[in-house]
Amino acid sequence: MPPKKVYLGDVAKNLPSNSAFLVRVTRKWDALIGEKSRAIKSIEMIFMDEKGTTIQATIPIRLSHQFNTIEEGLIYAVNHLEVKENDKKYRITAHPYRFELTMFTKMQHREQKSCPSFVTRFKFASFEDIKKMHNCESPFLIDVIGAYDVGQEFKKKKTQRDAWYSDFHLENLEGQTILCTLYGDLVLEVERFLATSFSGPVIFIIQACRTNKRYGEKIGVASSWDATKLILNEHIPDIEDFRCRFLNSKQTMKSIASQTTSSCVTLREDSIDVGFTMPLFYLDTAKEVKGCWFYAQICSILSLKNWAYLGCGNKTCFKKLKYEGASLYCNNCRDVKQTGIWRYMLKLMVKHGKHFVEVVMWDDVSSKLIGKPANDLSDSLSLETLSPCDVHNDVLDLIGRELIFKVGNRKVNTLTNHKEYTIAAFSENTEKIKELKEAVQEEVVEVYNSDSDLDLMCDDYTNVESNMTPCSQEIESHRTPESVLSKRHATDENESDGMEQSSANKKFKGVKIEI
Repeated sequence: MPPKKVYLGDVAKNLPSNSAFLVRVTRKWDALIGEKSRAIKSIEMIFMDEKGTTIQATIPIRLSHQFNTIEEGLIYAVNHLEVKENDKKYRITAHPYRFELTMFTKMQHREQKSCPSFVTRFKFASFEDIKKMHNCESPFLIDVIGAYDVGQEFKKKKTQRDAWYSDFHLENLEGQTILCTLYGDLVLEVERFLATSFSGPVIFIIQACRTNKRYGEKIGVASSWDATKLILNEHIPDIEDFRCRFLNSKQTMKSIASQTTSSCVTLREDSIDVGFTMPLFYLDTAKEVKGCWFYAQICSILSLKNWAYLGCGNKTCFKKLKYEGASLYCNNCRDVKQTGIWRYMLKLMVKHGKHFVEVVMWDDVSSKLIGKPANDLSDSLSLETLSPCDVHNDVLDLIGRELIFKVGNRKVNTLTNHKEYTIAAFSENTEKIKELKEAVQEEVVEVYNSDSDLDLMCDDYTNVESNMTPCSQEIESHRTPESVLSKRHATDENESDGMEQSSANKKFKGVKIEI
Protein backbone atom coordinates (compact mmCIF):
# COMPACT_ATOMS: atom_id res chain seq x y z
CA MET A 1 0.00 0.00 0.00
CA PRO A 2 1.22 3.54 -0.71
CA PRO A 3 2.19 5.64 2.34
CA LYS A 4 -0.60 7.67 3.92
CA LYS A 5 0.30 10.92 5.66
CA VAL A 6 -0.87 11.06 9.28
CA TYR A 7 -0.58 13.94 11.77
CA LEU A 8 0.77 13.27 15.24
CA GLY A 9 -2.53 14.30 16.81
CA ASP A 10 -4.20 11.35 15.06
CA VAL A 11 -1.79 8.70 16.37
CA ALA A 12 -3.62 5.78 17.99
CA LYS A 13 -2.70 2.32 19.23
CA ASN A 14 -3.78 0.48 16.07
CA LEU A 15 -1.83 2.58 13.60
CA PRO A 16 -2.10 1.39 9.97
CA SER A 17 1.16 -0.06 8.69
CA ASN A 18 1.31 2.39 5.76
CA SER A 19 1.14 5.47 8.03
CA ALA A 20 3.81 8.08 7.31
CA PHE A 21 4.72 11.24 9.20
CA LEU A 22 6.48 14.48 8.34
CA VAL A 23 8.20 15.69 11.51
CA ARG A 24 11.01 17.87 12.79
CA VAL A 25 13.39 16.39 15.36
CA THR A 26 13.24 19.26 17.84
CA ARG A 27 15.37 17.55 20.50
CA LYS A 28 17.65 14.51 20.60
CA TRP A 29 19.75 13.27 23.51
CA ASP A 30 21.29 10.21 25.15
CA ALA A 31 19.20 8.92 28.06
CA LEU A 32 21.56 7.56 30.73
CA ILE A 33 20.91 4.59 32.99
CA GLY A 34 21.68 6.52 36.17
CA GLU A 35 22.86 9.92 37.37
CA LYS A 36 26.38 8.70 38.16
CA SER A 37 26.53 6.14 35.38
CA ARG A 38 27.53 7.29 31.89
CA ALA A 39 26.04 4.17 30.27
CA ILE A 40 23.41 4.98 27.65
CA LYS A 41 20.00 3.35 28.08
CA SER A 42 18.38 4.68 24.91
CA ILE A 43 18.35 7.66 22.56
CA GLU A 44 15.34 9.89 23.11
CA MET A 45 13.86 12.36 20.64
CA ILE A 46 10.97 14.78 20.42
CA PHE A 47 9.08 14.88 17.12
CA MET A 48 6.99 17.93 16.16
CA ASP A 49 4.70 18.07 13.13
CA GLU A 50 3.60 21.14 11.17
CA LYS A 51 0.60 21.61 13.47
CA GLY A 52 2.87 21.94 16.51
CA THR A 53 1.90 18.58 18.05
CA THR A 54 4.77 16.79 19.79
CA ILE A 55 5.42 13.15 20.62
CA GLN A 56 8.25 11.20 22.23
CA ALA A 57 10.28 8.85 20.02
CA THR A 58 12.77 6.30 21.37
CA ILE A 59 15.69 4.63 19.61
CA PRO A 60 16.63 1.41 21.44
CA ILE A 61 20.35 1.31 22.12
CA ARG A 62 20.71 -1.84 20.01
CA LEU A 63 19.58 0.17 16.95
CA SER A 64 21.63 3.30 17.62
CA HIS A 65 24.05 2.52 14.77
CA GLN A 66 21.15 2.35 12.30
CA PHE A 67 19.97 5.88 13.11
CA ASN A 68 23.27 7.60 13.90
CA THR A 69 22.82 10.13 11.07
CA ILE A 70 19.67 11.71 12.51
CA GLU A 71 20.32 15.36 13.37
CA GLU A 72 18.49 17.61 15.78
CA GLY A 73 16.55 20.41 14.10
CA LEU A 74 16.10 18.70 10.72
CA ILE A 75 12.86 17.56 9.07
CA TYR A 76 12.26 13.90 8.20
CA ALA A 77 9.66 11.73 6.51
CA VAL A 78 9.18 8.74 8.84
CA ASN A 79 7.29 5.47 8.53
CA HIS A 80 7.09 2.00 10.11
CA LEU A 81 7.00 3.18 13.72
CA GLU A 82 5.81 1.14 16.66
CA VAL A 83 3.18 2.88 18.81
CA LYS A 84 3.23 2.37 22.59
CA GLU A 85 1.34 3.79 25.56
CA ASN A 86 3.00 6.86 27.03
CA ASP A 87 2.75 5.52 30.57
CA LYS A 88 6.37 5.79 31.64
CA LYS A 89 7.23 7.79 34.74
CA TYR A 90 9.84 9.58 32.62
CA ARG A 91 7.40 11.24 30.21
CA ILE A 92 8.63 13.66 27.59
CA THR A 93 5.44 15.02 25.99
CA ALA A 94 1.76 15.27 26.90
CA HIS A 95 0.81 12.92 24.05
CA PRO A 96 -0.98 9.76 25.27
CA TYR A 97 1.22 7.65 22.99
CA ARG A 98 4.89 7.49 22.09
CA PHE A 99 6.92 6.02 19.23
CA GLU A 100 9.62 3.41 19.29
CA LEU A 101 11.81 2.99 16.22
CA THR A 102 12.31 -0.52 14.87
CA MET A 103 14.73 -2.13 12.45
CA PHE A 104 12.14 -1.50 9.70
CA THR A 105 11.75 2.22 10.43
CA LYS A 106 12.75 4.56 7.61
CA MET A 107 13.70 8.21 8.15
CA GLN A 108 14.37 10.31 5.04
CA HIS A 109 15.62 13.88 5.33
CA ARG A 110 13.52 16.65 3.78
CA GLU A 111 14.81 20.14 2.94
CA GLN A 112 13.33 23.09 4.84
CA LYS A 113 12.34 24.88 1.61
CA SER A 114 10.14 21.93 0.63
CA CYS A 115 8.36 22.13 4.01
CA PRO A 116 7.46 25.84 4.43
CA SER A 117 4.80 25.11 7.07
CA PHE A 118 7.53 24.08 9.54
CA VAL A 119 8.40 27.41 11.17
CA THR A 120 9.91 26.76 14.60
CA ARG A 121 11.36 23.89 16.59
CA PHE A 122 10.15 25.14 19.96
CA LYS A 123 6.85 24.91 21.80
CA PHE A 124 7.05 27.70 24.35
CA ALA A 125 4.94 27.68 27.50
CA SER A 126 3.89 31.11 28.77
CA PHE A 127 4.87 32.21 32.28
CA GLU A 128 1.20 32.71 33.09
CA ASP A 129 0.28 29.14 32.12
CA ILE A 130 3.22 27.74 34.10
CA LYS A 131 2.21 29.60 37.26
CA LYS A 132 -1.39 28.38 36.91
CA MET A 133 -0.36 24.73 37.01
CA HIS A 134 -1.86 22.98 40.03
CA ASN A 135 0.85 20.34 40.26
CA CYS A 136 4.30 21.43 41.34
CA GLU A 137 5.92 19.28 38.67
CA SER A 138 4.61 18.81 35.16
CA PRO A 139 4.42 15.24 33.84
CA PHE A 140 6.06 16.32 30.58
CA LEU A 141 8.76 18.65 29.29
CA ILE A 142 8.22 22.23 28.16
CA ASP A 143 10.21 24.99 26.43
CA VAL A 144 10.70 28.43 27.98
CA ILE A 145 12.09 31.70 26.56
CA GLY A 146 12.95 34.80 28.57
CA ALA A 147 15.46 37.57 29.16
CA TYR A 148 18.16 37.36 31.82
CA ASP A 149 19.20 40.68 33.34
CA VAL A 150 23.00 40.74 33.46
CA GLY A 151 22.67 43.03 36.46
CA GLN A 152 21.59 40.13 38.68
CA GLU A 153 24.40 38.11 40.17
CA PHE A 154 24.67 34.55 38.91
CA LYS A 155 25.41 32.39 41.96
CA LYS A 156 26.22 28.71 41.83
CA LYS A 157 25.81 26.45 44.84
CA LYS A 158 26.33 22.79 45.71
CA THR A 159 23.59 20.28 46.51
CA GLN A 160 23.90 17.65 49.22
CA ARG A 161 25.10 15.30 46.48
CA ASP A 162 27.91 17.73 45.63
CA ALA A 163 26.32 18.78 42.32
CA TRP A 164 26.18 22.36 41.07
CA TYR A 165 22.88 24.22 40.91
CA SER A 166 21.80 27.83 40.45
CA ASP A 167 18.58 29.81 40.89
CA PHE A 168 17.84 32.91 38.81
CA HIS A 169 14.91 34.73 37.21
CA LEU A 170 13.89 35.23 33.58
CA GLU A 171 11.59 38.00 32.36
CA ASN A 172 9.01 37.81 29.57
CA LEU A 173 7.62 40.51 27.25
CA GLU A 174 4.92 41.49 29.75
CA GLY A 175 7.43 42.17 32.53
CA GLN A 176 6.57 38.97 34.43
CA THR A 177 9.39 36.94 35.98
CA ILE A 178 9.77 33.26 36.71
CA LEU A 179 12.22 31.33 38.87
CA CYS A 180 14.57 29.03 36.96
CA THR A 181 16.82 26.35 38.44
CA LEU A 182 19.65 24.70 36.54
CA TYR A 183 21.73 21.73 37.62
CA GLY A 184 25.11 20.22 36.78
CA ASP A 185 26.97 21.14 33.61
CA LEU A 186 24.27 23.63 32.59
CA VAL A 187 25.30 25.86 35.51
CA LEU A 188 28.90 25.90 34.31
CA GLU A 189 27.72 26.59 30.75
CA VAL A 190 25.88 29.73 31.84
CA GLU A 191 28.78 30.83 34.03
CA ARG A 192 31.22 30.59 31.13
CA PHE A 193 28.86 32.47 28.84
CA LEU A 194 28.30 35.31 31.30
CA ALA A 195 32.06 35.67 31.74
CA THR A 196 32.32 36.92 28.15
CA SER A 197 31.78 40.59 27.35
CA PHE A 198 28.50 41.63 25.71
CA SER A 199 25.86 44.33 26.00
CA GLY A 200 22.14 44.05 26.62
CA PRO A 201 20.09 41.24 28.12
CA VAL A 202 20.85 37.57 27.54
CA ILE A 203 17.96 35.75 25.86
CA PHE A 204 17.59 32.24 27.30
CA ILE A 205 15.80 29.35 25.66
CA ILE A 206 15.52 26.47 28.14
CA GLN A 207 14.43 23.57 25.97
CA ALA A 208 12.90 20.42 27.43
CA CYS A 209 12.70 21.52 31.08
CA ARG A 210 10.20 20.71 33.83
CA THR A 211 8.14 22.82 36.21
CA ASN A 212 8.94 22.73 39.91
CA LYS A 213 8.53 24.69 43.13
CA ARG A 214 11.39 25.81 45.39
CA TYR A 215 11.68 27.71 48.64
CA GLY A 216 8.04 28.66 48.92
CA GLU A 217 8.09 30.54 45.62
CA LYS A 218 5.47 30.17 42.93
CA ILE A 219 5.89 27.39 40.42
CA GLY A 220 8.97 27.86 38.24
CA VAL A 221 11.02 25.71 35.88
CA ALA A 222 14.06 23.49 36.34
CA SER A 223 16.39 21.53 34.10
CA SER A 224 15.55 17.88 33.61
CA TRP A 225 18.72 15.88 34.03
CA ASP A 226 20.05 14.85 30.60
CA ALA A 227 17.12 16.13 28.47
CA THR A 228 17.38 19.90 28.95
CA LYS A 229 19.29 22.05 26.48
CA LEU A 230 20.29 25.71 26.83
CA ILE A 231 20.36 28.15 23.91
CA LEU A 232 21.90 31.50 24.87
CA ASN A 233 21.78 34.56 22.59
CA GLU A 234 22.15 32.46 19.45
CA HIS A 235 21.46 34.00 16.05
CA ILE A 236 18.18 32.18 15.39
CA PRO A 237 14.77 33.68 14.48
CA ASP A 238 13.09 32.87 17.81
CA ILE A 239 15.76 34.66 19.84
CA GLU A 240 16.15 37.60 17.44
CA ASP A 241 12.40 38.20 17.40
CA PHE A 242 12.11 37.96 21.20
CA ARG A 243 15.11 40.25 21.76
CA CYS A 244 13.74 43.05 19.57
CA ARG A 245 10.25 42.87 21.04
CA PHE A 246 11.69 42.75 24.56
CA LEU A 247 13.95 45.76 24.05
CA ASN A 248 11.15 47.65 22.34
CA SER A 249 8.76 46.92 25.22
CA LYS A 250 11.37 48.18 27.69
CA GLN A 251 11.84 51.36 25.70
CA THR A 252 8.07 51.78 25.52
CA MET A 253 7.72 51.64 29.29
CA LYS A 254 10.60 54.10 29.76
CA SER A 255 9.10 56.45 27.18
CA ILE A 256 5.66 56.41 28.77
CA ALA A 257 7.16 56.82 32.25
CA SER A 258 9.24 59.81 31.19
CA GLN A 259 6.26 61.42 29.47
CA THR A 260 3.90 60.98 32.40
CA THR A 261 6.40 62.22 35.01
CA SER A 262 7.70 65.25 33.08
CA SER A 263 6.73 68.58 34.63
CA CYS A 264 7.73 70.73 31.66
CA VAL A 265 5.73 69.03 28.90
CA THR A 266 1.96 68.66 28.66
CA LEU A 267 0.91 65.97 26.21
CA ARG A 268 -2.40 65.34 24.56
CA GLU A 269 -3.75 61.93 25.46
CA ASP A 270 -3.71 60.87 21.81
CA SER A 271 -0.10 62.00 21.36
CA ILE A 272 1.39 59.54 23.84
CA ASP A 273 2.89 57.04 21.46
CA VAL A 274 4.21 53.64 22.43
CA GLY A 275 7.90 53.35 21.74
CA PHE A 276 9.95 55.95 19.92
CA THR A 277 8.08 57.95 17.29
CA MET A 278 11.15 59.16 15.43
CA PRO A 279 11.72 62.78 14.38
CA LEU A 280 8.55 62.52 12.33
CA PHE A 281 6.81 64.76 14.84
CA TYR A 282 8.32 67.49 12.67
CA LEU A 283 6.51 66.16 9.63
CA ASP A 284 3.20 66.49 11.44
CA THR A 285 3.63 70.17 12.27
CA ALA A 286 5.79 71.85 9.62
CA LYS A 287 4.71 71.78 5.98
CA GLU A 288 8.17 72.98 4.96
CA VAL A 289 9.74 69.70 6.06
CA LYS A 290 10.19 67.25 3.18
CA GLY A 291 11.65 64.43 5.21
CA CYS A 292 14.44 63.51 7.56
CA TRP A 293 17.68 61.54 7.55
CA PHE A 294 18.65 59.61 10.65
CA TYR A 295 21.45 57.29 11.69
CA ALA A 296 20.46 53.78 12.80
CA GLN A 297 21.81 50.26 13.10
CA ILE A 298 19.77 47.29 11.89
CA CYS A 299 19.31 44.96 14.85
CA SER A 300 16.73 42.45 13.63
CA ILE A 301 14.64 41.24 10.68
CA LEU A 302 11.02 41.30 11.88
CA SER A 303 9.61 39.74 8.69
CA LEU A 304 11.62 36.52 8.97
CA LYS A 305 8.69 34.49 7.65
CA ASN A 306 7.57 36.99 4.99
CA TRP A 307 10.62 38.90 3.78
CA ALA A 308 9.58 38.50 0.14
CA TYR A 309 6.46 37.89 -1.94
CA LEU A 310 5.64 36.91 -5.52
CA GLY A 311 4.43 40.11 -7.16
CA CYS A 312 2.76 40.94 -10.44
CA GLY A 313 5.09 41.11 -13.45
CA ASN A 314 3.39 44.23 -14.79
CA LYS A 315 5.77 47.21 -14.69
CA THR A 316 3.12 49.43 -13.12
CA CYS A 317 1.70 46.87 -10.68
CA PHE A 318 3.45 45.56 -7.58
CA LYS A 319 0.56 43.67 -5.99
CA LYS A 320 0.96 40.21 -4.53
CA LEU A 321 -0.17 37.30 -6.69
CA LYS A 322 -2.33 34.47 -5.45
CA TYR A 323 -3.41 31.11 -6.79
CA GLU A 324 -6.78 30.76 -8.52
CA GLY A 325 -6.85 27.03 -9.02
CA ALA A 326 -3.52 26.19 -10.65
CA SER A 327 -3.01 29.67 -12.14
CA LEU A 328 -1.46 32.82 -10.74
CA TYR A 329 -3.91 35.70 -10.50
CA CYS A 330 -3.52 39.44 -9.82
CA ASN A 331 -6.51 41.09 -8.15
CA ASN A 332 -5.32 44.54 -9.18
CA CYS A 333 -4.90 43.76 -12.90
CA ARG A 334 -7.81 41.29 -12.81
CA ASP A 335 -5.80 38.98 -15.00
CA VAL A 336 -4.16 35.56 -14.95
CA LYS A 337 -0.36 35.70 -14.97
CA GLN A 338 2.01 33.14 -16.44
CA THR A 339 4.73 34.08 -13.97
CA GLY A 340 5.55 36.70 -11.35
CA ILE A 341 8.50 38.58 -9.91
CA TRP A 342 9.82 37.98 -6.42
CA ARG A 343 9.94 41.28 -4.51
CA TYR A 344 11.36 42.21 -1.12
CA MET A 345 9.17 43.39 1.74
CA LEU A 346 11.55 43.81 4.66
CA LYS A 347 10.32 44.87 8.08
CA LEU A 348 13.27 45.79 10.26
CA MET A 349 13.90 46.78 13.84
CA VAL A 350 16.57 49.49 13.86
CA LYS A 351 18.35 51.05 16.81
CA HIS A 352 18.73 54.84 16.97
CA GLY A 353 20.66 55.70 20.13
CA LYS A 354 18.71 54.00 22.90
CA HIS A 355 15.53 53.83 20.87
CA PHE A 356 14.16 50.96 18.78
CA VAL A 357 12.02 51.72 15.75
CA GLU A 358 10.18 49.54 13.23
CA VAL A 359 10.78 50.45 9.59
CA VAL A 360 9.71 48.98 6.24
CA MET A 361 11.87 48.71 3.12
CA TRP A 362 10.19 47.80 -0.15
CA ASP A 363 11.70 46.08 -3.16
CA ASP A 364 13.67 48.88 -4.87
CA VAL A 365 15.57 50.03 -1.81
CA SER A 366 15.98 46.50 -0.44
CA SER A 367 17.44 45.25 -3.74
CA LYS A 368 20.08 47.97 -3.71
CA LEU A 369 20.88 47.48 -0.03
CA ILE A 370 21.25 43.70 -0.36
CA GLY A 371 22.99 44.03 -3.72
CA LYS A 372 20.80 41.65 -5.70
CA PRO A 373 17.11 41.26 -6.60
CA ALA A 374 14.87 38.90 -4.66
CA ASN A 375 14.65 36.64 -7.75
CA ASP A 376 18.32 35.75 -7.19
CA LEU A 377 17.42 34.24 -3.81
CA SER A 378 14.93 31.79 -5.30
CA ASP A 379 16.48 28.84 -3.45
CA SER A 380 14.87 30.25 -0.28
CA LEU A 381 11.50 31.00 -1.91
CA SER A 382 8.59 28.62 -2.46
CA LEU A 383 6.30 28.78 -5.50
CA GLU A 384 3.99 26.39 -3.70
CA THR A 385 3.15 28.87 -0.93
CA LEU A 386 4.23 32.06 -2.80
CA SER A 387 6.34 32.98 0.24
CA PRO A 388 9.81 32.29 1.71
CA CYS A 389 10.56 28.80 2.96
CA ASP A 390 13.55 29.97 5.01
CA VAL A 391 15.64 33.07 5.67
CA HIS A 392 18.42 33.61 3.13
CA ASN A 393 21.87 34.47 4.48
CA ASP A 394 21.97 37.61 2.32
CA VAL A 395 18.94 38.88 4.24
CA LEU A 396 20.35 37.93 7.63
CA ASP A 397 23.61 39.71 6.74
CA LEU A 398 21.74 43.02 7.01
CA ILE A 399 21.75 42.66 10.79
CA GLY A 400 24.40 44.87 12.33
CA ARG A 401 24.80 47.23 9.37
CA GLU A 402 24.98 50.94 10.16
CA LEU A 403 23.31 53.29 7.68
CA ILE A 404 21.65 56.65 7.28
CA PHE A 405 17.98 56.21 6.44
CA LYS A 406 15.57 58.73 4.99
CA VAL A 407 11.87 58.87 5.83
CA GLY A 408 9.83 61.04 3.47
CA ASN A 409 6.99 63.39 4.36
CA ARG A 410 4.24 61.01 3.32
CA LYS A 411 0.85 61.21 4.98
CA VAL A 412 1.11 57.70 6.40
CA ASN A 413 4.33 58.68 8.21
CA THR A 414 2.70 61.62 10.02
CA LEU A 415 -0.16 59.76 11.67
CA THR A 416 -0.05 60.01 15.46
CA ASN A 417 -0.63 56.30 15.97
CA HIS A 418 1.74 55.19 13.22
CA LYS A 419 4.15 52.52 14.47
CA GLU A 420 6.36 51.78 11.47
CA TYR A 421 7.95 54.06 8.91
CA THR A 422 8.65 53.49 5.24
CA ILE A 423 12.26 54.06 4.22
CA ALA A 424 12.47 56.32 1.17
CA ALA A 425 16.25 56.19 0.74
CA PHE A 426 19.49 55.19 2.42
CA SER A 427 23.09 56.34 2.41
CA GLU A 428 26.34 54.53 3.17
CA ASN A 429 28.38 57.74 3.32
CA THR A 430 30.92 56.90 6.04
CA GLU A 431 31.57 60.52 6.98
CA LYS A 432 27.90 61.27 7.53
CA ILE A 433 27.37 57.98 9.36
CA LYS A 434 30.18 58.90 11.74
CA GLU A 435 28.85 62.44 12.16
CA LEU A 436 25.28 61.41 12.95
CA LYS A 437 26.39 58.48 15.09
CA GLU A 438 28.38 60.85 17.28
CA ALA A 439 25.40 63.21 17.40
CA VAL A 440 23.33 60.42 18.92
CA GLN A 441 25.07 61.26 22.19
CA GLU A 442 23.67 64.80 22.07
CA GLU A 443 20.13 66.16 22.11
CA VAL A 444 20.30 67.82 18.69
CA VAL A 445 18.41 68.02 15.42
CA GLU A 446 20.05 69.69 12.45
CA VAL A 447 17.93 71.57 9.91
CA TYR A 448 19.65 72.17 6.60
CA ASN A 449 19.16 73.13 2.97
CA SER A 450 22.60 74.12 1.70
CA ASP A 451 23.57 72.40 -1.52
CA SER A 452 27.03 71.51 -0.24
CA ASP A 453 25.63 69.78 2.84
CA LEU A 454 23.02 67.93 0.83
CA ASP A 455 25.55 66.78 -1.73
CA LEU A 456 27.39 64.86 0.98
CA MET A 457 24.17 63.09 1.86
CA CYS A 458 23.01 62.43 -1.68
CA ASP A 459 26.12 61.39 -3.59
CA ASP A 460 25.62 57.75 -2.72
CA TYR A 461 22.07 57.42 -1.46
CA THR A 462 19.32 55.31 -2.99
CA ASN A 463 15.95 56.96 -3.55
CA VAL A 464 12.85 54.80 -4.03
CA GLU A 465 9.89 57.16 -3.91
CA SER A 466 8.47 57.47 -7.41
CA ASN A 467 7.69 61.17 -7.05
CA MET A 468 11.00 62.09 -5.42
CA THR A 469 13.93 63.92 -6.99
CA PRO A 470 17.46 64.24 -5.58
CA CYS A 471 17.42 66.17 -2.33
CA SER A 472 19.37 69.17 -3.60
CA GLN A 473 16.72 69.73 -6.28
CA GLU A 474 13.86 69.56 -3.80
CA ILE A 475 14.91 72.62 -1.83
CA GLU A 476 13.07 75.77 -2.83
CA SER A 477 14.98 79.02 -2.54
CA HIS A 478 12.36 80.84 -0.46
CA ARG A 479 12.43 78.19 2.26
CA THR A 480 15.17 78.82 4.76
CA PRO A 481 16.07 77.07 8.02
CA GLU A 482 15.52 80.35 9.83
CA SER A 483 11.92 80.63 8.66
CA VAL A 484 11.14 77.08 9.73
CA LEU A 485 12.75 77.48 13.13
CA SER A 486 11.08 80.84 13.74
CA LYS A 487 7.69 79.28 13.08
CA ARG A 488 8.46 76.51 15.57
CA HIS A 489 9.64 78.97 18.24
CA ALA A 490 6.49 81.04 17.75
CA THR A 491 4.39 77.92 18.13
CA ASP A 492 6.26 76.98 21.30
CA GLU A 493 5.60 80.40 22.88
CA ASN A 494 1.90 80.30 22.03
CA GLU A 495 1.46 76.88 23.60
CA SER A 496 3.27 77.59 26.87
CA ASP A 497 1.72 78.32 30.32
CA GLY A 498 0.04 74.94 30.72
CA MET A 499 -1.39 74.69 27.21
CA GLU A 500 -0.89 71.62 25.06
CA GLN A 501 2.66 71.55 23.78
CA SER A 502 3.33 70.56 20.19
CA SER A 503 5.37 67.47 19.63
CA ALA A 504 7.48 69.51 17.23
CA ASN A 505 9.19 70.87 20.36
CA LYS A 506 10.86 67.54 20.89
CA LYS A 507 14.53 67.17 20.08
CA PHE A 508 15.92 64.02 18.57
CA LYS A 509 19.40 62.64 18.28
CA GLY A 510 21.52 62.16 15.19
CA VAL A 511 18.89 63.49 12.79
CA LYS A 512 18.99 65.84 9.81
CA ILE A 513 15.69 67.46 8.86
CA GLU A 514 15.29 68.17 5.15
CA ILE A 515 13.28 71.25 4.21
